[in-house]
Amino acid sequence: MINQIKDKLVYIFLLTLISILITFYSGYRGVLPLDSFLIFNSGYNITIGYFPFKDYWSITGPILDYIQYLFFLVFKINWFSYVLHAAIFNFIITIFTYYFLCKIGLKNYLSFLYSLGTAFLVYSQTGTPFMDHHSFIFSYLSVGFLSLGILYRKNSFWFFSSFFLTLSFFSKQIPSAYFLILSVILIILWLIIFRKDSLKNIFSFLFGFIVSLSLVFFVFLMSEIPIENFIIQYILYPLSLGEERSNNLRFDLNLISQFKLIYISIIPLFLSILYFYRKKNFLKNEFKNLIFLIFIIFTSFIFIYAQMMTKNQILIFGLIPLYLGISHFYNQNFFNKKIISTCLITILLISVSKYHLRYNYSKNFMDLDKVNFDLAVDANALDKKLSGLKWITPHYKDNPKKEIKLLLEAKQLLKSDSSNKILITNYQIMPSIIENDLASPNKWYDYLSVPSKKNYFFKDYKIFFKKKLKENKIKNIYILGKKITYIDNIFEKNKCISYEQKTEILLKANIEKCNL
Repeated sequence: MINQIKDKLVYIFLLTLISILITFYSGYRGVLPLDSFLIFNSGYNITIGYFPFKDYWSITGPILDYIQYLFFLVFKINWFSYVLHAAIFNFIITIFTYYFLCKIGLKNYLSFLYSLGTAFLVYSQTGTPFMDHHSFIFSYLSVGFLSLGILYRKNSFWFFSSFFLTLSFFSKQIPSAYFLILSVILIILWLIIFRKDSLKNIFSFLFGFIVSLSLVFFVFLMSEIPIENFIIQYILYPLSLGEERSNNLRFDLNLISQFKLIYISIIPLFLSILYFYRKKNFLKNEFKNLIFLIFIIFTSFIFIYAQMMTKNQILIFGLIPLYLGISHFYNQNFFNKKIISTCLITILLISVSKYHLRYNYSKNFMDLDKVNFDLAVDANALDKKLSGLKWITPHYKDNPKKEIKLLLEAKQLLKSDSSNKILITNYQIMPSIIENDLASPNKWYDYLSVPSKKNYFFKDYKIFFKKKLKENKIKNIYILGKKITYIDNIFEKNKCISYEQKTEILLKANIEKCNL
């Protein structure tokens, strides 16, 4: 018993160390400006008193913004506290995977092995906070706790499941919305099978929602966020995008090819269900295992569907170690085939090696797979807040020194302009560098975050954007990097705007003649 505790402590220490170090390794190697800097800027906005939905248009969840604000509050505004945020969440999902696999009955050393795979396949993809990863992690925790709730029927597991499901939703709308539907179906099934005995579990699940939603709306109340703004920006407008994406989904052979390792990892779970089906008599209590297996299989399909809906780089490969670990446990319990166990561990080694090289080393997720990291320069040259970051981006992959030089020119010009100004850019690290105390009316600028002129909610966006410019008495809009044309739509094709190209990558738009 004492030896087992020692082993667990050693495994937990190693998992903690590795999960944090691998995230820092990735987080300090190169950046993709829009994705790498998005949450940095939103966290900074809160430090200067600007809040999502209220002060800037946002279609992504506010949870990350506030968490990053807390990290900045404790560790100051710098790259270290930013990467630490991601590292802590990589640690959380890694340790939870170890706890989960041990809890269902998998041996300690096997739980450690599969959890180690999780450490290499989740937040190390980006190395910096990203809403898709937070939403994935919170959904993962919710699924894990509900699974344990099925197996052990402990009220605390049901409570934490709904608690983390809420946090997932306020990180990003999917996959949490789909898991809510699955949870409702499970609750109905739970009521049918266990009847009165299930009521405490279900009440605990509902209580988790009440507590988590109360915390969220307390934050909304303290930040004075209008509920109407939240509903339009976070619910209704994204629904219009989701409907379009859903209509454009294609189910083909590519769908099988992309996620083949996930499918392979759950094959033993199907075999385990077949075991139950062929068993002539089994106790009512064994229904828990059957429901658990079915639930886990459905979660894999939901994660895959949600991944397809995001149309982003694939981030759900972090599921593979979990599903392999569960499969390993049921193989040992029902079949005890060494060949299956060997295959599962082999798949783990293959998947971790493959995706570690693709995402952590080559940084494919951040579009850095074709850059030469030997050319990277220390971002301390741009600002001491970025000390230690090896700067190289896909935009200037052959000459990062030139990119830094151009950003330094822009930095000096922006700091010299004392007028009320906002900055529109994918280099969202810049507002904190120039210490601008005004937030742009949009969290970020791309074809999704800004409604097109054909979209029903474009009018709401236009009114919101102009209102914020008027409230803050904005005279100049600076566009850094790629030219953003969305403001032309706001001001009717720039009839009142005078443009001035300040540097190669900095454009100044004066809007003093515009009617706000």
